[in-house]
Amino acid sequence: IREKNPDLKTIDETSHMIGVGAVIFSQLSVRRQRDVDFRWEEVLSFEGETGPYLQYTHARLCSLMRRYGEEVTPDIDYALLNGAEEQRVIELLADFPAVIADAGEQYEPYFISAHLLRLAGAFNKVYQRKDADGNIEKIISDDAALSAARMALVKSVQLVINQGLYVLGLEAPEEM
Repeated sequence: IREKNPDLKTIDETSHMIGVGAVIFSQLSVRRQRDVDFRWEEVLSFEGETGPYLQYTHARLCSLMRRYGEEVTPDIDYALLNGAEEQRVIELLADFPAVIADAGEQYEPYFISAHLLRLAGAFNKVYQRKDADGNIEKIISDDAALSAARMALVKSVQLVINQGLYVLGLEAPEEM
């Protein structure tokens, strides 16, 4: 955190959220009847299938919403979210309630962990998608309607990751 955001005012609180979340997630991201291979360097990584990766994704989504600076409303042109990457994110968002139900019925929090990782990975493909010239397409662009549609997707992903982390017992920092 000190490397990426040395001016963060809540660095101690955020570090605690990440450390505790990393340990909890490492236990809940594997099926109940499997052995856990616990390694600090892997558990605390901001890359890969870890709690800190999901927390970082959540914080990045919150940062996008702050940068957007406008209220995200449901009255947008959803047809603008027509890329394969966006459609995959929408499918994963729609699957979330069933994943929660399945995890509860089968006593398997792994289902939630795996789903959140798939959602974060799918959104990161949207976030890093390149245009025909090889430039990364910005979520917030000069096209107000497209920006509004993309920000509705950002808000939806942020809400699902936040709620999924909550169900798993992790906090979702808004800044890191």
